Amino acid sequence: KAIDYNHKAEKIALQTKNWDLLSRVYNLTGVLHFINVREDSALIFYNKALSIMEQHGTSKLHLAQVTSNIGECYVKSNPDSAFFYFNKALIIARENKNRSAEASTSSIIGNALIKAGKYKEANEYFQASLRLSRTLGLKRVIRHAYAGLADLKAREGKATEALEYMRKYYRISDSLLNVTKTR
Repeated sequence: KAIDYNHKAEKIALQTKNWDLLSRVYNLTGVLHFINVREDSALIFYNKALSIMEQHGTSKLHLAQVTSNIGECYVKSNPDSAFFYFNKALIIARENKNRSAEASTSSIIGNALIKAGKYKEANEYFQASLRLSRTLGLKRVIRHAYAGLADLKAREGKATEALEYMRKYYRISDSLLNVTKTR
């Protein structure tokens, strides 16, 4: 269904020449491919979104997200490229005062740093993400940071701390689930 609705949104955006919407549609198409473990296809759509943004001077609001998404495509195959895009996304978020993107990207960087074995640095990014996402009330980002911190502490052999972060993760997940049920 998501793919079908996304195709419909793409047609509408092209017909109305709504470049901001089209870039967001391509970004979401990339996300759908990424979720289905098709990083190469995802990368094509993320780059299409980026190209639309650059060609048509769309809002910079989603630029950090698209740039971060490109980085995620490289985490397994080319970590240096991944960190290049992550850092670029963080700079874009800060320059545009997009604190939500900054919080989210910080958490994503934390997870990539775990994979690189840089635990201390990962913890710093997770903590920064938590501080900012708590201030903004971004429960999904908080949940993501808690999951990363639980993984990090488990890898460090700190089972008690890992368990506490897992408890926090499940508490916020339950909270998000209840909001969804209420809606």
